[in-house]
Amino acid sequence: MLDWITRLNDNSGAITSVATGALVIITIIYAWSTHKTLKEMQKARRVEYIKRQLEMFYYPLQSLFAVGLYPKTVTKNDLFQYQYLASEDVRPILIDYINRDDDDRKMVIDNLTDTAAADIEMLQKELEKLIS
Repeated sequence: MLDWITRLNDNSGAITSVATGALVIITIIYAWSTHKTLKEMQKARRVEYIKRQLEMFYYPLQSLFAVGLYPKTVTKNDLFQYQYLASEDVRPILIDYINRDDDDRKMVIDNLTDTAAADIEMLQKELEKLIS
């Protein structure tokens, strides 16, 4: 037993070097794994946000205007409630639409629907890319 302890003492520098090397490798693997997990979480968050944008704002907006329910059946509250989900391109047009009188809203509808349709297409492509 004493011989074994003596050998450990004689080789303590080598043992420390091997242990340190093993810890470095383990730390690198852990950091890589954590980075990969973080990227997947960010991707999942982005997927959920795009789904929320499409389901709660863009698809309802598109449906309301596609079936000709404007301007009187689409209230300011219907659109204003989820405006935070609109893109920077759609939001000012939406606010302009909301602030207009019923008769003046028709002037903005084409621009709003065209811009929203472009956003929908872009979001759907991004969603497909993230999911695949």
